[in-house]
Amino acid sequence: MDNYKFAIIFGSNNEKNNTSDGEIIHYGDNLNGELHIKSFLRFIEEYYSEDTMLSKINIRHQYSIPAYLLTKMGNIVIANSTDLAEEELKKYGRSSIIFLPDTITPKQYESLIKIFDELKEYDIMIDSNIRIEDGFLNSDSDLTTGKIGKEKFEEKIKSIVSIKYTGKIK
Repeated sequence: MDNYKFAIIFGSNNEKNNTSDGEIIHYGDNLNGELHIKSFLRFIEEYYSEDTMLSKINIRHQYSIPAYLLTKMGNIVIANSTDLAEEELKKYGRSSIIFLPDTITPKQYESLIKIFDELKEYDIMIDSNIRIEDGFLNSDSDLTTGKIGKEKFEEKIKSIVSIKYTGKIK
C-alpha cells in the first residue's frame, strides 16, 4: 500500500464499470505528494463518470466523502494515510483507514483478508456503519494494527460485519 493513495475492493453491483465482485484496484500515486481527493477524482472519472452523485464531488471535498459514497455503492475503500517523508514516517509510522459498506460479499471478504498482507506494518482504523448525522459524516470506528496478525484481523472483521454479512464466512 505504500505506493498508493487507496485501494478499492469492488462489490457485486458494479457491472457498469466492468469490474468484478472482490476485484482489488490500487489507485493514486502516494510518492508524488498528490492530495487524496485528486486521486479519487481521477478514479471517479475512470470508473464512475456517469454517476450523478459522484460527479458532483470536487477538489474542495475531503476524501472521506467519495469514500463514503463508494461504500454506499457496496465497495470497500482502504485509504493509505501514511506520510512517507522520512521524519514523519519515523514519528508516526504507517496508517490506513478501511471504510466498510453495510454488507460485503464472500469475495470481498476474501480480498480484504488477502490485502491485509499489505497492511502488516500499519495502524488500521476500521470504519463501519458509515452515515451522515446532523450534516456530519460519522461512523463506528475500531482502531487496530496490522501487527495483530491475519487470524486476529479476520476475527475483528467478522465481528464487525457478521450481522450484516450476506454470505457464508468460512
